[in-house]
Parts: sequence; structure tokens; C-alpha cells
Amino acid sequence: MKRKKNAVAPDRESKFRGVRTTESNNENDSITPGKKRFYHFTRPLHLPSIVHRGIDRGEVPLTFLHAINYPWLTTNPDRDGIKPILESMGQGSDDLPHLASKTGVRLEIELDEHDPSLVMWQPYAKRLRIRDWFYQRLTEQPQWGSEWHVYRGVIPFDKVTAAYFPATGVTLTPEQVKSQYGAGDQDIEVCQPFVVWVSEAEALSMTQKDFDVGEDRALFEVLMHSQCPPQSIGALRQYAKAVKHMLANAA
Repeated sequence: MKRKKNAVAPDRESKFRGVRTTESNNENDSITPGKKRFYHFTRPLHLPSIVHRGIDRGEVPLTFLHAINYPWLTTNPDRDGIKPILESMGQGSDDLPHLASKTGVRLEIELDEHDPSLVMWQPYAKRLRIRDWFYQRLTEQPQWGSEWHVYRGVIPFDKVTAAYFPATGVTLTPEQVKSQYGAGDQDIEVCQPFVVWVSEAEALSMTQKDFDVGEDRALFEVLMHSQCPPQSIGALRQYAKAVKHMLANAA
């Protein structure tokens, strides 16, 4: 049964102490002049790290196997709008527990409109030379190319203005987030599919052959079960050659 518009999720067994709100964005909320509002979806398990270190993690996929560690932002408060990106990285499941769900908390952020580290996804994808078919896989709706943004750096916690939890319908202030999550484990990692993390400079130097390797689904399946996967673009090239040779001999 669909939830009625503006309905609030039930508060059963909620341990959050905050204001009950709906998921929709309140257009009447004031925004500081010269600032622009963005949203960042993440796991509640990562909040202790974000409180202390800021938003310093993200997955900007170049291929199935390559990604840059930059945070994603969107101007759309609807969490369904980021699912294609999550699914491309194997993180789009709604079956995960609330604390481990990548859409378990929506952080509201205010940034300077002309922050040089803030880039719109569509032109940034072109700069990174992401292939058209892969871009379309990530960006199913044309408007997402302008709604999604990438922050090329770390977003300090003091840029966060609120935290909304869809599962409970609760919104916390930054002070409440610090109080409730600031003492938590700052180094919790959630397992995710294999990815070679590359810097922006390395991404810009990737060859067409590197893109071919990164889009090889057979290689991706092999790497998913590897106990010691390669950790660099060069190592991945060598690994791809070895896997291709073994698969050819097994045919």
C-alpha cells in the first residue's frame, strides 16, 4: 500500500531524538544568501567518521572496475534519484539493514554557489571521458546530469545543516548528530564490490585499453572472488591479461 503524500513514517522502536519530518524538501526553508542546498545520501554507520573527518568518501565510477573517491551530491532530495549510481557499484539493494543502507541517511548541505571544488556531473563525466553507454547506464533520466554533482575534495561537517533518516522520519540538527554519533567507531567499513581506486589525474591518463578492461564483465566476475585483487591501474592491466589467457586456455 502506497504511503499517502506527506505522511510520516511510524515511530516504532525509534532510538533517534530529533524532529519528525517528511521526506519531501521544504521549499520554505531559508538558505543562506550566496549558498546552494545539496543532499548527500550515505550509511548511518559512516556518521561518526563524517562528524570527525567530514564527507571524505564517495564512488564516482569510470567503469565497472575503476572509480574516483569523491563524494556525490544532488539537488534532488528523492533518494530514488541516486539508485542508478548505487546499482552500478553493487550498492542499490533495499534489503540492507537501515544502518548499512547507502540511502539510510540524507545529509542536507549548504555550499558556496561558486565553490571551485563543486562540479556538475554531466560536464565532469565528459572531462573524464566516460563512455557514452556507461554514462547513460548511470544517468537514466536527462535531468540527473544537471541534478547530480561531484565534490572534488572533502566536505567539512560544518557544511551539514541537517540529517534526515527515511526509515524513521526523523531529522536531526548538526548538534544532535554530533551528540548521538560523535562517539561512534570512525573506521567502520562496509564491504562492496571490487574497485580500483584512482586519482583524478590517473583517471585523465587512462587509455582506451584501460576503459576496455574496466568494462569487461567476465573480468569483473573473476575479481569479485579474488582474495588479492590488484590495487592500481597497471596491476589491473596485468591481471586482465592473465585472466584472458586462462579463459582462452580453458575454452
